[in-house]
Amino acid sequence: MDYEGLKLIVEELIAAKLDLLMINALCFLIALSLIYLFSRAKKSGELREINNNFDKVLRQQSVLTTETENIKKSLEKDLVDYQIKLSAYHQKSISAVCEIYEAILSLREAAKNLGFSKTDEDARAFIRTIEHFRRIFDYQKIWISNELECHIENVAIDMERKCQSFAAANTREKYIPNLSESRIDQLIEDQEAFYDYLHKEVNAIFDELAEKISASVAR
Repeated sequence: MDYEGLKLIVEELIAAKLDLLMINALCFLIALSLIYLFSRAKKSGELREINNNFDKVLRQQSVLTTETENIKKSLEKDLVDYQIKLSAYHQKSISAVCEIYEAILSLREAAKNLGFSKTDEDARAFIRTIEHFRRIFDYQKIWISNELECHIENVAIDMERKCQSFAAANTREKYIPNLSESRIDQLIEDQEAFYDYLHKEVNAIFDELAEKISASVAR
């Protein structure tokens, strides 16, 4: 083989090698393009999914905001309604306390009249007054606190008991000549206890009652 033939073979091999390199390069570029396109398509799908999810979140947020506003308005309306009812209840409570207090003051005056004159008419007047107080108290006590209700009732019960004992002692006084010494002593003791109640106790009792009523109304 001469030099020319060898040169031709070498040139053909070089050309073949270059073609192979070109083919490999072309395959690489095609593969790279496919990878890029696949990645882009995948990324595009992910972005679409994210956008869809974001839109869904926005819609949910809008619904939640609307519901929250509705709940807020409902709560505000309920609060206003409650405040109106509370104000009306408070006014009714004040009115009830005033009426009950006026009734028990009348009861105190009837007790004093009974202590001053000791007549049967005054005893009957006290009974009518206690009945009047009972009607008002039973009707209005639902508007006052349990504590105040119990306190007023105890004051009235104590006053009624003392007045009844005093009235009974006045009735027995007519029959002193026929009474034993112990019965006479009991009669005098009941009368003195009533006068002590009127002159020493009743003012303090009503001062305490007035304080409790003021505290109850101020709440």
